[in-house]
Amino acid sequence: QSLLHMLHALGSYTDGFQRPFLEQSTRYYQAEGLRLMEALSVPEYLAHCETRLGAEYERCAVYLDAATRKPLIAAVEAQLVAEHMPMI
Repeated sequence: QSLLHMLHALGSYTDGFQRPFLEQSTRYYQAEGLRLMEALSVPEYLAHCETRLGAEYERCAVYLDAATRKPLIAAVEAQLVAEHMPMI
């Protein structure tokens, strides 16, 4: 976390870390959502989504800058839940 504080102090947090991190997280959860919607039942899938959202919230609290929490949770919700609402 000290590295992230340093990036923030240098004004590089958003462009140097947060933006690429959010882009990669979006791609990761997009692929995971597609894969798991085919493999799990709807109740199992929704339980997985709840677990993932909790884990990302906790990761933000422990490792990331507070400003990352809202866009990260929004990206996870969009890729795991919103994208699959017709099937849920």
